[in-house]
Amino acid sequence: MTNTDDHPQLITPESVAAYVEGPPAECDQFDFLIGEWDAETTRYGPDGSILLQHHTDWVARHLPDKRMVVDETAAYLPDGTEIARIATLRTWVPVRERWEMTFLVAHEAPIASSFHGRRVGDEMILQALAEDTAGRRVEARVRFHAITHDSFKWEQRLRVEGRSEWIRDVTIDARRRGNKTPVDPMRA
Repeated sequence: MTNTDDHPQLITPESVAAYVEGPPAECDQFDFLIGEWDAETTRYGPDGSILLQHHTDWVARHLPDKRMVVDETAAYLPDGTEIARIATLRTWVPVRERWEMTFLVAHEAPIASSFHGRRVGDEMILQALAEDTAGRRVEARVRFHAITHDSFKWEQRLRVEGRSEWIRDVTIDARRRGNKTPVDPMRA
């Protein structure tokens, strides 16, 4: 007989049974993001000054049965030069009662060691722990707000290890491309 203390379980029989029941109702909380977006992004310095403004394409879709959302952003300078590409994977985790996410920036090591959040009223509130290029711990607060069918706003604030103040890092103002009703490409 196997000693279960010596054999950790990453997936439990309970989680398999819950999966078979179908996606939890909370899986629709990111439905607002599904589709193609044109976005204007502003990056700020620690003093609040604008460092860079650029265009961002943002595309999000459900994976089968709405169990996960995958979205991709691409950032462009005004001359059309692509300067970054990011992919994010999101899933609702019932046992934790929150969204768990991971993201990767192309050609970069993973930044966040923890990335999670919940829908609170009319906003999606997310938190992350990361390490900056100098090796300092950074806390991030991300929020989707002013959400409508055709638009949303996104904001990220950071707090660096050893400091008490939060600084505005990035804001995004997104508009649905062509104001089309979102279509889940996996179901089309």
